Amino acid sequence: MEYATVKLIKRIGAAMAVDTSDPVAMEQWFSSEGTPTLIRHYSFRRHVLPRALSFMAACGLTVLVIALGNSSGAMLLIMLVSSVAAWFGFRLARRSQRTLVARIATGAMHMIWLTWPVAIPLLVAATRPASDLGILLPSHEADKWYELVYDSKYPITVGDVWAEAGVAIGYLVGLWIFVSIFALMITWFGVFRLVGRALRDLAQHAFDLLHILSRTMPAMVFLTLFLFVNADMWQASELLTPLRLVVALTIFGGIAFLATAAQLREERNQLMERGATVPSEVESRYHASENVQLPILPPLTWTQRMNVVMAFGARQIALSVWVGLGVFVFLMALGVTIIPAKTAARWIGADYQELSWLPIPVALVHAAVLLAGFAAMYFAVMSMTDPAYRETFFAPTARDLQEILRIHAAYAAIVGASETGADARTIAQRAVTRVRSNFREALDDSYRRIRYLGRRFPRSGRADGGDASAESAEDDGPGR
Repeated sequence: MEYATVKLIKRIGAAMAVDTSDPVAMEQWFSSEGTPTLIRHYSFRRHVLPRALSFMAACGLTVLVIALGNSSGAMLLIMLVSSVAAWFGFRLARRSQRTLVARIATGAMHMIWLTWPVAIPLLVAATRPASDLGILLPSHEADKWYELVYDSKYPITVGDVWAEAGVAIGYLVGLWIFVSIFALMITWFGVFRLVGRALRDLAQHAFDLLHILSRTMPAMVFLTLFLFVNADMWQASELLTPLRLVVALTIFGGIAFLATAAQLREERNQLMERGATVPSEVESRYHASENVQLPILPPLTWTQRMNVVMAFGARQIALSVWVGLGVFVFLMALGVTIIPAKTAARWIGADYQELSWLPIPVALVHAAVLLAGFAAMYFAVMSMTDPAYRETFFAPTARDLQEILRIHAAYAAIVGASETGADARTIAQRAVTRVRSNFREALDDSYRRIRYLGRRFPRSGRADGGDASAESAEDDGPGR
């Protein structure tokens, strides 16, 4: 590498947590930070499948343990420990320095992953009592199977057992598809790393919890208090199921995710505006003319943008969780203190639901959770846009984001930037053009075949047409 290039990389990678002259070290840093898609030529076969394979094989071992250890709790525990030990053994063997051992372990994990939806029902049907097949079936199918098994009037046959095993295979294949897609997606975007980083940030913010709550609680309480002491809010919370509550919190998280995506674009533009450009003495190395300067920040693909947004949002959520938790504790204490049972009965009815272990209305808990989630979402958005919160709460996250973008710029200066590809409109136009071209070719081919058949088999009554048609058919022939 030329001296000017090394000087450029050291300048844009100064004061960073990784050696910006070593591409391998930067790739490992991307993976540790939960942004593996920033690696050039990030592929399914080389990067995603080897990391997701152990998780998917572990799912197969877990289903096997549940199916075979259904009858005894002690046996279930023993088999569960054995399966976990086998999983860690496979992982260690796959990373072995010996090529043969690594290949055998990888092949075994592939076999477990690819065969467990079919092998487990067949194994249970062949070695276990017929009733054990019910644990591999959906609840409604399991109830029907149990009724058939324990019905003494019509004993089941071997054919019934194998037929039910086929039903279990169909159910487990659907589960296998869902688990595989889920595991591959979370591995593709490094979700486990992001969760680990968010938990570390959550623990670090706990030491500064008093400062965080003292700065945010007054505004958050003012925002949610008038909604909390509202009879309509309690009535809606009384009828709110846990599933609907989770969906509402997911919507709040989606809004924060969209705000984070917009802020990523703004932060990147600001970094490009105040950042330097590649010096003119280095431009010739990157196939650019001497009069044109290359930007430090290379373009990002849509998967890279989404991955950076997820890493960006995980850091924001780690801080917003404490704000939401503080609002939840405050609203619970306030509700227990100022809203007696008579007031709650007047708002939501005398037969309102209470917690099984505390005499607290369920509506109070649901309302507190809902408003705490709303307050956390509001804080996550306002900390990025409001100057009163931005410098205190968002500046560290913004510096982390800028560090990721700068290290990616240094990495791209060495190995090259990833291909961004065409935008959605261009891709749609290409697809429409391809479909239109294929349809036109199909019509032309059909027309040529119809002409060939017409000349090959002329209509009856046509005078002296047979010989001419035959000659024309021999000359033209079919289109394909």
